[in-house]
Amino acid sequence: MSQASLGLNDWHAQSTGAHKSPSHFGYLVHDLARVRGALFDRLFKPIGLTRTQVVLLGTLVNCRYILNQQELSVAMDLSKVTIGAMIDVLEREGFVKRGIGKKDRREKLIRVTPQGLAALDRARAIGQEADKEILADLSEESIRIIEQILGHINAIIREMTEKTKLL
Repeated sequence: MSQASLGLNDWHAQSTGAHKSPSHFGYLVHDLARVRGALFDRLFKPIGLTRTQVVLLGTLVNCRYILNQQELSVAMDLSKVTIGAMIDVLEREGFVKRGIGKKDRREKLIRVTPQGLAALDRARAIGQEADKEILADLSEESIRIIEQILGHINAIIREMTEKTKLL
């Protein structure tokens, strides 16, 4: 039986002691993010987007549709230069549009275009279908437990990150 077809508890029970170590946990999380990211980049390529661009569009939509470059940089935890380069590409492709702020004309506001919204909707559908396939061999209970554990770990890491900002 493959690991993919085992329930969470079954897989965990078959793991060796080395697989339970915190250092292995870190490797698994990093490797999962890496291979999932590479998969999603390939899946999004036909619609002309990368996963980071999809996240940028989603961030704009989730944050009132219009942000300035600084706000977007903070929201995505990326440099203003990186965000600026991404916006250049997305604007060239017609997915976003830059505008001038009403209160401060130096401010560049970024908004999602109808074409960008349509691409984001397609990307979300592709992502949901891929996630469904990835999780197909897991029970609903296993998925709920995984989501609960990952949410808990995410909250701890965010809290630790905030504490390090104070140093």
